[in-house]
Amino acid sequence: MLHRYERSGGSVAALVVLDGTSMTRRLVAEEVDLGELARVLRAACGASVVGVVVGRTLLRDEVARHVGCSQLEAETLVDTMVGRGFLVRTDDGQGGWLIAGP
Repeated sequence: MLHRYERSGGSVAALVVLDGTSMTRRLVAEEVDLGELARVLRAACGASVVGVVVGRTLLRDEVARHVGCSQLEAETLVDTMVGRGFLVRTDDGQGGWLIAGP
């Protein structure tokens, strides 16, 4: 297996594993700089996103676009960001997501 770091959009580094037989590209979520990804999401989507489901879909799509990964890989990154407190679900009546950042 070949391991290498890639940058997509010039800011979020991700470890990509290439299988020696099929050269399949696979993102390693644990290697992504989640703080930097949160900054990218804030710049693209604002500090908060309205809608629990629609907002999460928007976040996933933006992660996939920026990192250059599949929807499934992006969903895993969003799950990781929620678990680590970079994305926080709001209970303000509308529902949605706050993106942690400065």
